Amino acid sequence: MLSDLYSDSDEYGSESEEVSDEYYEEDDDVDVENRSERSCSYEDSESVSYSESGDDDHSKGSVSSNSVSIEASDDGEDEEFITRKHTRTTIKKGSRLENIDLVIEQQAEILRLEAMKIKLKERIEAEVTIYLNQRQRHETAWQLAYRPNLLSGKYLTSYHYFAYPPKTMANISEVVSRLSMKVAIITGGAQGIGEATARLFIKHGAKVVIADIQDQLGESVCKDMGIDNASFVHCDVTIESDVENAINVTLAKYGRLDIMVNNAAIVDDGKLNILDNDLSDFERVMKVNVTGVFLGTKHAARAMIPARKGSIIILGSVSGSIGGIISHAYSSSKHAIVGLTKNTAAELGQYGIRVNCLSPHFIPSPMATNYIQDHPDKYSKVYTNLKGMLLRIEDVAEAALFLASDEARYMSGHNLVLDGGFTVINPAFGLFARASPNE
Repeated sequence: MLSDLYSDSDEYGSESEEVSDEYYEEDDDVDVENRSERSCSYEDSESVSYSESGDDDHSKGSVSSNSVSIEASDDGEDEEFITRKHTRTTIKKGSRLENIDLVIEQQAEILRLEAMKIKLKERIEAEVTIYLNQRQRHETAWQLAYRPNLLSGKYLTSYHYFAYPPKTMANISEVVSRLSMKVAIITGGAQGIGEATARLFIKHGAKVVIADIQDQLGESVCKDMGIDNASFVHCDVTIESDVENAINVTLAKYGRLDIMVNNAAIVDDGKLNILDNDLSDFERVMKVNVTGVFLGTKHAARAMIPARKGSIIILGSVSGSIGGIISHAYSSSKHAIVGLTKNTAAELGQYGIRVNCLSPHFIPSPMATNYIQDHPDKYSKVYTNLKGMLLRIEDVAEAALFLASDEARYMSGHNLVLDGGFTVINPAFGLFARASPNE
């Protein structure tokens, strides 16, 4: 690059000639032996020394360069020969050694500009990559929300096929991280619906705190999900200090709370005659299922109000919408939390906090399984309006994910009934009846 600066220059009248990789031979008309020579050698170090022979007095000095050899003669044809590996450049009379400093400065400036160009190129490429990734996420989310036909490949024109290629729900979940950088508390998260919800939240980028009374099981579940993603805190939702501590532990560890899932609940023995129901059993169910939800919502709001955002999810049941499904105590508790959902949503909306209820149909959770075993004649058949489909724990977790995510940003005070149409039809009466009245 040094020779390029001198090549074809009008100021110095230099010209470049190609030479071999090992050496070059000077022209025959230059008498090297009869002139007093000065030699200057440059190595890959920072210091360069030169020596001179003859009568001229020249001061000794040092400059820096990269492996360059310079030869100069003191005869009438005072010339300097600058040689690199592949190119020789001849500088005509009038140039001096101090010009090398200028050349080096110009060379350094070129290198600096090249380095800046490389950094700028890398920065532009990184920004373009980020933009394309964001565009892909937004495009996928748009397809999920507004173009359901495109997901299944139905009604695709040639334009739609290339602009919006069909995607499965599994692929969309992998692309879109719906709870990235969010923190959630799930009461009763050591098993059942709570555990499935915790695992799904973590899959979508959330940090989860499981609050439960089953210490050993809760610790085991957190270890399985990864201690970097999940942590356990002992919490009896009927004790306010336990609930307050669970919130405080979460804030101390993560500095925020974005999602509160009030999932902990119990069910009583389910005595068919109200005359056989004990007050203590009724109060026990109400204390866990209603008071526990009240305390969880209260202290979650305490953490969310300063941030002026958050999502509180309350796990209800279809027994909170219609009667005759389960015991008096349990049905009463689930009706109560629907009212609590609506009232707290009305208050907390001014702080940007959403409160919603999620009410699933019958699901084979550990609590429900034990209840069915006690009443096999009552639950031998589970009616569903969606023929051939049964509700799974994973379906409830997906619905909770929706309510927790920004996709439900404008949904509050709503009771999302996940029952396959069970509560909207009388299966034994009417034009679309499918079940026998005796069933």
